[in-house]
Amino acid sequence: RQSLAYVTLMREHIEKEEQVLFPMGRATLTAEELEEIQAGFDTIPSPAPDLASFAQEASALLAEVESAT
Repeated sequence: RQSLAYVTLMREHIEKEEQVLFPMGRATLTAEELEEIQAGFDTIPSPAPDLASFAQEASALLAEVESAT
């Protein structure tokens, strides 16, 4: 049950970022600032393929657990 509460908390957190914070940032920052931020993110290596696969499997399992409760 605690894991489901954590999943709910994280989904709400991500939704708030997507619906409130990111649009606010896009409206506030200049094009140059946004480009600078993107350039910083572009230097971060992408996750290893096996990690991405693990994340997809974990997400699918969590969805199964949630639908069963």
